Amino acid sequence: MDLETFNAAGRAEVLGLLAACAPIPRWCAALADARPYAGTAALLERAARLAEAWTDAEVDAALARHPRIGERIRTSGAEAALSRREQAGAGLEGGQAG
Repeated sequence: MDLETFNAAGRAEVLGLLAACAPIPRWCAALADARPYAGTAALLERAARLAEAWTDAEVDAALARHPRIGERIRTSGAEAALSRREQAGAGLEGGQAG
């Protein structure tokens, strides 16, 4: 999704997209509610600044929802698509080591 579409999308859609990246509700809501962003750099800067406040429990919960590198991805949807891209970026295309 490009930035223009992200800025114009409904709140629920944006929350779903952000939750697929990091399922931390207060982070997702703060990013969604700060739209529109003037550029990608502004969005990324805000996301990083907000992420500094994540608690250990939030990070643990978010990581628990993502498959480990090399683990077969058994779900579908936005979160699974992101995981597949991460796996491919790690040289593990197909979602499994070996």
